[in-house]
Amino acid sequence: MTNITIQERKDIKDKNKRFRYVFHYKNKRYRGGGFPTKAIARQKAREHLEQLEGSPVATEKTFSKYYTDWLLLENKKEEISKKQYYWYTRSLDLFNEYFGEDIKINEIEKIDYRNFLKWYGDDRAFSTLKKVHSCLSQVFKFAHSEGDIFKDPTYQAKLRTYATGVNQADEDKFIKSTDDYLRLIEYFRSRKERSYLLLFIIAITGSRFSETNKLTEKDLLEGNRIHLRGTKNETSDRIVAISEKDMNYIRKRIDELPKKANGMIFDLSHNAGLKSYRKAFKDLNINYDRTLHSLRHTHCSYLLRKGINIEVVSKRLGHKSTTTTREIYSHILKELEDENAKKIRDLFS
Repeated sequence: MTNITIQERKDIKDKNKRFRYVFHYKNKRYRGGGFPTKAIARQKAREHLEQLEGSPVATEKTFSKYYTDWLLLENKKEEISKKQYYWYTRSLDLFNEYFGEDIKINEIEKIDYRNFLKWYGDDRAFSTLKKVHSCLSQVFKFAHSEGDIFKDPTYQAKLRTYATGVNQADEDKFIKSTDDYLRLIEYFRSRKERSYLLLFIIAITGSRFSETNKLTEKDLLEGNRIHLRGTKNETSDRIVAISEKDMNYIRKRIDELPKKANGMIFDLSHNAGLKSYRKAFKDLNINYDRTLHSLRHTHCSYLLRKGINIEVVSKRLGHKSTTTTREIYSHILKELEDENAKKIRDLFS
């Protein structure tokens, strides 16, 4: 007979969610939580166990099929706006891009879904990630309530952990002024430490920390170009152009640095980069704090405000399409649109 253990979690402030159950079945541990009483927790545990003993899965449908059927069942296309419906179809496309179209809805574990959020959330605003999560989580919650899956993998997903992009009201992810941005670049150029060369490259290319950190000398190409080995999609592996002056500086600094046995130029910890970044802010009397990712965001906004075509910027950042760039930097593009509209009005005034 399976032994069910009921536990009270006193570290949880909400008294209606303190109880959870734990049991083992066929050498595998199962648990569930968030219940108000021991009796309810025990009842939920028995239901869970009955599901396991009854059949291995309640549905064999792929997520794609289940999701599409759910959209029809809920009549979403007719009951919501085209803009809202776009996010439902977009979310399914993103899910299939990451997991593939053949994965079954009962095969998605919590860790799988968290990794999906991490993948999509990199460079995305919290508001954008929230839209995708909202569309997908509704289907998982429905499937769980119908008994078609035993666990909801989207439960308690902490979106802010995974969204590294910029919200319209989240200006603190940018460096506040162009002057500060350009002063930081010159400060990085003036320093001899390895970490500042890494920051310099991020600032002038808009690359991610992880991409820059794994550069080798072979990635410094002829014609003043740098090969960035992306990790997110087929377009994130790319080649970006820099000035001859900057390339000469980079090559000179690399020659002055001790060689690493693994062939990497940097191979530094994120903390080392952040520590140097904060020192730069302090030395330049820039009295606010930013993450390393702010260099990438500011590089993009700088180019857009200088009139660089969004397709060029999108490719430089390694985005899959301009749609991604527009999602992340929509507020900047809206500002530029308003400025251009004013210029047009002034032409005819």
